[in-house]
Parts: sequence; structure tokens; C-alpha cells
Amino acid sequence: EGIVEEYLVNEGDYAVAGTILAKLRTVDLEIEKKRAEADLKLLELEKAELELSEPREIERARAEKGAAEALLKFAADRLARTQTLLATSPDVITQEELEESISAEAAARESHNAKVAAFELASGGLWKKRIDQASAKVEAQQQAIGVLEDELEQHTIRAPFAGYVTK
Repeated sequence: EGIVEEYLVNEGDYAVAGTILAKLRTVDLEIEKKRAEADLKLLELEKAELELSEPREIERARAEKGAAEALLKFAADRLARTQTLLATSPDVITQEELEESISAEAAARESHNAKVAAFELASGGLWKKRIDQASAKVEAQQQAIGVLEDELEQHTIRAPFAGYVTK
């Protein structure tokens, strides 16, 4: 089905099996195939970016977790010192300084918990799943291009058997 763009044989010509008899209009399909190929290239680049980013992102999450652990230890030690100082020398530390130490320790603990969760997510397979998803998208796009190539082939009318062209 389609608009005949070109007849390659004339009435009375002899054609062997497989000879191209006519070509249907394929401009729309060719444009669609080029767009699908461009989409495939984009998907392949996205997948490559994920594969390149995976180890770096895991290492970044590990480093942020380590920094949060150090900050939490510092804040906890500072709070302990502040509490000890308040207990032994109440005139040296104000209530506001104690509350500031408590608040800093709580903020450091929350930041640490968030960084630990981010590291566990990154190192626990999140990146592998993203790469698998990207691979599936690439494969699906390759299949879509295959369908378009098949449709383009179907727009080339070939002689099913050898014989003379009558119409």
C-alpha cells in the first residue's frame, strides 16, 4: 500500500525472481528512520554517561559519608566537652552555648544519616538498575529501527518469481 514513485520495468520485460519492479514512496519512512537513529544515538550516549558516572558517583557518596562521619564525631565531641565544662565550671559556659552544641550535634547526625542513606542507595545497585534501564531503552530503539527498515524494504516491490511483465 502506498504511492508508486517509480516503475523500473516495462510491460513485456523479462524479470528474474527478486528483480525490483517498482518502488513506493518512502520519504516519510526515511525521515522517521533518521529520527529513530538519532534517538538511538542519544540513548546510547545516555547509557555511556551512566556507565562512566557509576564508579565516580559511588566514590562521591562514600566521600560525603566519610565527611559526615567526621563532622558528626566533631559535633558529638564538642557537645560532650560543653556538657562536661557546664557540669564542672557552670560560670564558663552559657545555656545558649550548650543549646548551640546540642543543635550542631543534631544537625550533624541528620546530615550523617542522609549521607549514609545516599551511599547505601548508590552502592546498593541503583546505578546498575539505571544502566540496565538504559540498555533496555537502547535495545527497544534498535528494534524500532528494525521495524522501520522492514517497512522500507516492503516499499520495494520485487518479482516473486521469474517471468514476463504483463501489466
